[in-house]
Amino acid sequence: MQNSKFKIQNLKSGFGLLEVLISVGILVMVMGAAIFAGRISVRNNLIANQRAQAYNLVRQDLEVARTIRDSTWIDENLNNWDDPFATYINDGKTHAISFVNKEWVFDVDGSKEINLDGTKFSKAISFNKIEDDDLNKELRILASSENINTLDVTSIIIVKAVVSWQSYGKTYSVTGAINLAGWKPQI
Repeated sequence: MQNSKFKIQNLKSGFGLLEVLISVGILVMVMGAAIFAGRISVRNNLIANQRAQAYNLVRQDLEVARTIRDSTWIDENLNNWDDPFATYINDGKTHAISFVNKEWVFDVDGSKEINLDGTKFSKAISFNKIEDDDLNKELRILASSENINTLDVTSIIIVKAVVSWQSYGKTYSVTGAINLAGWKPQI
């Protein structure tokens, strides 16, 4: 006796070979894109960290130059604020700053390499003097006002620091500059 209410059907269960291959292909593409995005993210993060280190090295060199300028007004052996820079001004060369015998000094020629966290940075600093131009005239006007206490604003030295490094086959660099003038507090 056959029961027509309960008909047994022969159903296929599971996935066929074609469905499995398509789903594996989609999974491989999604995983590949995720891995690629992760590698790009790590690379960009490393370059950003290197750039931050380079900015700090530039800032250090500029602060050292400012400190050397500021120390001249208490050093009795120096006649002018720009004496420590006189040898290097407008010579068309780049120099490096080194800490030797508890004193900051400028290397005569070239750049200095420093290794931080496995990255080799090359540091260079240059000096150019500006005299009797529009910027200098503006500074003299400011110096003669009541708000600024200065004694000597006859020239300006532009200090330019450059730090460069290589990462992933590409050369990167960071540049910073300050204008130094012969200010002295009135005592």
